[in-house]
Amino acid sequence: VSLADTYDSLSANYNLKENNITFNANEFSTTISLHDYSSLDNPESLVQEWLVDNSEIILDPNKTPIKVDILQLSEKSYVISLVAHHLVMDGISLAFLTDELSKTYNSKLVGKKAKLNALYSFSDFLKDNQDKSQIIKEHGEFWKHESKKWKKNHFKPATTLKARRSHIILNEEEYKKVRMFGYKNKSSLLLSTLVPFAKTVKELFKFNLQTVGIPTIGHNSIDKTMVGNCVNLIPLTYDFDSTENIQEMIKGLKQYQLELFKHSEYPYEELKKMTKNNLIEIVYNVEIQVDSP
Repeated sequence: VSLADTYDSLSANYNLKENNITFNANEFSTTISLHDYSSLDNPESLVQEWLVDNSEIILDPNKTPIKVDILQLSEKSYVISLVAHHLVMDGISLAFLTDELSKTYNSKLVGKKAKLNALYSFSDFLKDNQDKSQIIKEHGEFWKHESKKWKKNHFKPATTLKARRSHIILNEEEYKKVRMFGYKNKSSLLLSTLVPFAKTVKELFKFNLQTVGIPTIGHNSIDKTMVGNCVNLIPLTYDFDSTENIQEMIKGLKQYQLELFKHSEYPYEELKKMTKNNLIEIVYNVEIQVDSP
């Protein structure tokens, strides 16, 4: 609970109205539930089933953006489950929080005070980033030039913040093949999978992707530990319906992607003002999952 009080994003509620998000910091009030499986046969299997089912729950950011449960396997063995709405934290924040929780727990066991990193509240992050005039000035011309591509697209205006998330999971053998393909073509994992994905969407659904949202990490500009969602989106506009083969498309995209990332601090909210229509059709990201020991 002390960590939740420290990281205000965990105790806040997020008011979603008219496609706007309002952040309201509160005291941590989420109920932590204990589930005792220690007296049951094969508790590990039962807990695994519970975790899978629990991961599918839908959280309301207006009321309870996170859900915390403790599952007891035995007298000395527990599993902590934390399910959070994506508004609460991004992937880097989850790594920060896990590390801080581990340090706090291990220090508590030996009766010492944990040596935690310097903290940066999400409220302070939002305040410090309210004035984006300098960023807009530095990167505005580049994005004005890019916006000419968007006007050729005819997307329907966005009417809701709701979206659908789909996963494509690669097994170890498939992942190795993708990495080898990327190595041969000197391509990032993102591009090595994005281009074949766009080609597949065209073949299966007769749909041409034009502008894809690429998440970028806002934590790069922060030298302190912070838990919150500071992911920005940059629109990557490309002719994925090109007759070029995959290798040629990746070659053309590599330099373009690097140029986009140079200007990735430009707020996505400002980019949307450059077009009356929906700027991005799909957000594409690659996540590498590592099994816990």
